[in-house]
Amino acid sequence: MNKKLILALVAAISVSTTSFAATIPNSSASGVVSAYPDFSAIYDNVGKSVVNINVTQNVTPQGGQFGSTGDPMFDYFFKRMVPQQQQKYKQRGLGSGFILSSDGYILTNAHVVNNADSVTVKLSDKREFKAKVVGV
Repeated sequence: MNKKLILALVAAISVSTTSFAATIPNSSASGVVSAYPDFSAIYDNVGKSVVNINVTQNVTPQGGQFGSTGDPMFDYFFKRMVPQQQQKYKQRGLGSGFILSSDGYILTNAHVVNNADSVTVKLSDKREFKAKVVGV
């Protein structure tokens, strides 16, 4: 490639990046550049209503220890030859939500609490409460 062309491309790229960097607004007095909006005012207003949701569900694995092959006849004979124990385990999950009303209703996504056996809600002041799912 031509040396003049390479030099021109390098110069054009360096000029365009410096002009782009100069157009990003400065969001704080300390000189830190941020391309994201400042949500601190919103958090100050509603942050205490956000809660952490911890769920557990007792699960029995489907298909046994070795899973299923998809062939019902093979699975039937295989399970007779190798006895399998269905061991239950606790599946845990985390999510978030927010306090909807002063009487304790909390709103979260359905997938967070769907089929949960135990639900614990942790408030922003670190207090924890057992909860009950009233609708999905």
